[in-house]
This record gives sequence, structure tokens and C-alpha cells, in this order.
Amino acid sequence: MVMYFAMPVVPVSGNTRHRLNVFYAMAFEKVITGRVTGEDGTALPGATVIVKGTGIGTTTDSDGRFSLSVPDNAETLVISFVGYMVEEVVIGSQTVVNVTLRDDQKTLSEVLVVGLWYAAEK
Repeated sequence: MVMYFAMPVVPVSGNTRHRLNVFYAMAFEKVITGRVTGEDGTALPGATVIVKGTGIGTTTDSDGRFSLSVPDNAETLVISFVGYMVEEVVIGSQTVVNVTLRDDQKTLSEVLVVGLWYAAEK
């Protein structure tokens, strides 16, 4: 699939009578699908899946599943979810990428400490 983006360009001379539409083509050659789970196998709904170095991304559905159209030259997916370690996965020739995220104990401890302090102040 090829997507076209149109962008009006105004000449530097300031003559706005002549506008040129420039079309940029970005080829999305493959679709990556997969599932994001925690270490215990539970689905992680709302996890973020992004093509590294781009703004191309999506979030997982209620079953932790995602589908993402990526440029043919995409190399790495970055998967993240609150309370879990960020994971980078090399795409290569894969079209199915299943990822298990590990708990980020430091983040979970920080959230717990803040919650306890706040509750103690009430």
C-alpha cells in the first residue's frame, strides 16, 4: 500500500498566485501482527507498539493484540507499558511478533511508595 501526502508549497518570491502541490509517497510494505503479554501470560491492553525512530505506532487491544503497517525498511519495534520494562524487538523478516514484557520492579516500588505516603497524609 502506498500513501500519498499533499503539501502546498508557496514560492519564496512571495507570489502566491502559483502554488505547487508536492506529493510525498511513503510505502508501507508489510503488516506486523502480534500479542503483548506480561510474564504471567496475561494480556496487556493499551501497550504501545512503535516503529523505532518514527511516529508510526499503535496500541494493543483488550486481548493484548496489535496490527501495524510498517515501512519495508523498518528495523525495530519498541514496546512499552506502564509498570513494565521497555522492550526492543528486531523485526527482520518477521510478520508476527509476540512479546513478553518483564515487570519493572523499580517503577512498581516508586508507585507503591507514593501511594502509601499519600494515604498516610489523609
